Amino acid sequence: RNYIDDFLVTDYDGDGDFDLVFIDALTDGTNDGCEICIGKITVLQNDSGSLIDVTENIFEDSTYPQLFGDNNILADDYDDDGDEDLFFPDFYYHNGQLMNDFYWENSDGFFIKKHRNDLN
Repeated sequence: RNYIDDFLVTDYDGDGDFDLVFIDALTDGTNDGCEICIGKITVLQNDSGSLIDVTENIFEDSTYPQLFGDNNILADDYDDDGDEDLFFPDFYYHNGQLMNDFYWENSDGFFIKKHRNDLN
């Protein structure tokens, strides 16, 4: 049950080439009834027309609790520092717990998971 939830084409590193960012659901093939599965953000960097998976090099933690239903990702300069940060624009509660209450801040090309203060 691995599948891509959403993708985004953007120039996250500002080099003039479009890169591919996507979020996918990672589930154990034997765990079709998983309550909260793990998801992952992946970044494929455009290097002269070749897409290279650079996720492990640019994220301290690219995983998230898998949300049910349709998930979306967007890039925006949330903190007005001149680079694109990565978000899920939606969130929900599961068993009284707020899911997806974070975003990834782009700090010189390295993405750090941050809690969202705009949901309080």
